[in-house]
Amino acid sequence: MRIAAAVGAGLLWLALAFAVPPPEREGGAARPAADRAASGAEPGVAGSSAAQRVARVPLPPGGAAFGVHRAEPVAIREGMDHETPSVAITPDGALYVAVVSRYGDRERLFLRRADSVEGPLGEAIPVSDGARAWHPRLAAAADGAVWVAWCGRDRQPRRGDHRTEIYLRRLAPEPGPTLRVTRRQGRDCDPDLDVGPDGTVHVVWEQADRARSHIAWRAYSAAGAALGPAEVVSSGRLDRRPTVAATAAGVVVAWDSLEDDAPTGAADPDYDVHLRRRGERGWEAPVVAAGGPGIQAAPRLAEAPDGALLLAYHASLPGGLVKAWDLVRIPDPAADPGAWLRLERRPAPWGEVPAGEQQGAEFPALAVTPSGRIVVAARPSQGAFLAVLDDETRRPVLDLTRRGWGARGMYMDAAAAADGTVVLVRRARHEAVLERFTFDGPGRAPQWVPRGSVRSAPAPAPLRVPAPPVPRLLRDAFPAGAHLYWGDVHMHSAASDGTGPPDEIYARAFVRGLHFAVLTDHDYVVGSRLFPSEHAEIAWITDLFDGFEGFTTLHAYEWTTPPRPRGSGHRNVYFRGHAPTPVYGYRDGYEDTPALNRALRRERAFTAPHHAAWTGTDWEHFDETVQRHFEIVSVHGAFERPGEQRIRPRGDKQEGFATYGLALGAHFGFLGGSDAHGLLFHHGIGRRRDPWRHGLTGVVVQGHGRAALWDALYARRTFATSGRPWIALAAVDGIPMGGEGKAGTGQGGRPTVRWHVKGPGPLSELAILRDGEVVHEVPVSGEASSGRWIDAEVSPGAHSYYLRAVEGTEGPDLDMVWTSPVFVTVEEAHP
Repeated sequence: MRIAAAVGAGLLWLALAFAVPPPEREGGAARPAADRAASGAEPGVAGSSAAQRVARVPLPPGGAAFGVHRAEPVAIREGMDHETPSVAITPDGALYVAVVSRYGDRERLFLRRADSVEGPLGEAIPVSDGARAWHPRLAAAADGAVWVAWCGRDRQPRRGDHRTEIYLRRLAPEPGPTLRVTRRQGRDCDPDLDVGPDGTVHVVWEQADRARSHIAWRAYSAAGAALGPAEVVSSGRLDRRPTVAATAAGVVVAWDSLEDDAPTGAADPDYDVHLRRRGERGWEAPVVAAGGPGIQAAPRLAEAPDGALLLAYHASLPGGLVKAWDLVRIPDPAADPGAWLRLERRPAPWGEVPAGEQQGAEFPALAVTPSGRIVVAARPSQGAFLAVLDDETRRPVLDLTRRGWGARGMYMDAAAAADGTVVLVRRARHEAVLERFTFDGPGRAPQWVPRGSVRSAPAPAPLRVPAPPVPRLLRDAFPAGAHLYWGDVHMHSAASDGTGPPDEIYARAFVRGLHFAVLTDHDYVVGSRLFPSEHAEIAWITDLFDGFEGFTTLHAYEWTTPPRPRGSGHRNVYFRGHAPTPVYGYRDGYEDTPALNRALRRERAFTAPHHAAWTGTDWEHFDETVQRHFEIVSVHGAFERPGEQRIRPRGDKQEGFATYGLALGAHFGFLGGSDAHGLLFHHGIGRRRDPWRHGLTGVVVQGHGRAALWDALYARRTFATSGRPWIALAAVDGIPMGGEGKAGTGQGGRPTVRWHVKGPGPLSELAILRDGEVVHEVPVSGEASSGRWIDAEVSPGAHSYYLRAVEGTEGPDLDMVWTSPVFVTVEEAHP
């Protein structure tokens, strides 16, 4: 029963305007404002008095600010291989912490206990003994019993096997046996639980398969006996992240649901929070607890001292893309949601666009003290915030973050003790930690005002970008019946160092009308690596969205090593089928390019280095059978050649440009990907506010589905754009872009280049490049250009040809496209 303690999952944000400190950069120095202006960054990023207004205050370990005292953090278990902690406090003050530890490809759940909130943690005791354990949730009963639920599996899965089960175990006052809550041929995971006033244990979880995900519930007696079979309580296509509260008025379950049924072109997908109550007569009809356009997701429930429920969730801010937590008070779950209450001092939207690494506040966690003070913890894009809500003072956001890139874990948990102490457990920069917070004065509940009606999202007009056929001029160069797809091949989520859960990233690509998308979360980044269960969740979500109509996904990840010369830079790895779990990671024995290449030669997979002028790439280990592509454009800029001013690249390593590799004789195609992490302007690096509008790949595909898409990418039938859909096709003597062959034969050694280009607006430049240098400029007028050109000046030998086109002249509206090179051998010199 969550009265003094409210267990939540997530990280924090507060209800005030946001301060923007001098931006710190991902592994490098801040980019000056003058550079952003020169590259066409939109105004209002930083520098105004409004943007610099202090509304976020650092709260260092062992320090105090605004009546909040933070003790020194305690490592739950030392080292980076410990994740998803949960916490519960019993009525007599005993503290319990659960955490998952990784051992190679295995995971195990451990428990630590302290006799009091201030006391030292005891030895780590193993709770699970299977191959996988993930997402533990703790709950304490009024009689001192402590329960834990988690998802896992007994044996290691095969590739593509997403099955997991829900387990339940009593930990105190004496350990009980492990109970298997589910036995299905599907994925049951992400549980939550609460203990009612009568000692009944209520467990909720995601019950999923490859096509959809629902929310299920099951109850157990205080003795551990099942009180009936599992019941499904939701009916959406993608229902996720359930939370449960068991009170004297009944059991209440909340979850979020993806509402979009068709692409709409919106900035964000449409998620709503749903709530359903089980009373004496059974389940009542579900209601939309938080709705409207954009994202309302990641709900957490807690019970206030007076018996009312508190519902926290994160929601899209005006303009979309960035999310902040919101909070609702529910005096009566059976009442109309319009009668519920909101905070009198609501979270204020940002008046200025933040340029720093810390943006938004996702996955809120709740703790409610006996006096009614509410503590919210939430995850900005990089770090952790704390908000203290009571009626004593208007406190700013308290920043718990050690500066620097790295994001930290997706979920946090919080609980309050009888004396008002709040305990927060979270994944910090390099380890899972427990933190204690105390407060000046007893505090009391904040003020609430009527909420008003809950908006429902209007039915949007479907947006379906057609997959056009190959133009007649070039049909002989491409497979029969081929068509064009557009997609983003490089995206990140909160599973590594981005924002938003993996399903949100795919949902955004889908509602924007892309034909395909690829989530490429890091295998390792800044002291944290993905656990096998995280890879498994990403794989399940990837397969689920692959079933959406007109949408295709690939399994992939970003192999992340230190910059050159210490490491080999960054490159994405794309699989035709399912990836292994864990993947071939930098910290898992694949520490350099030769080791990675050896592993991938046994797979149907290829790689593509990216932002190579910043982190470098090692052409000396180039293997054309593995490295099929080079990412030429992303949020980090354009990496065709040094000195590009229209879309300025990040970094100046000479080997980090496409023309450098071409000059070495390497054969590779071009990809465009956003490399979006969900930060506006990518914390000042990007030239557009929307981080997802910085790179796309066009590909000529024969057929449909994942295998056809991967085959087309492997064949390098691609073109790369800097963010908007183009059509850009080229061939040399019938050899398509990305292909290899002989040219000029029978034509006096003079190859013929054919092209068709159509931009998102009027073209300002179209050039044909041979061996990385412009050899012909095509006169342009309007949005499209088709034609042919004979290269009468080429010499015998090996050459590459590609097209580059520009739409616009400067600033964030300028867009560019590059076709993958055609690699030819000219054997006969011209007369």
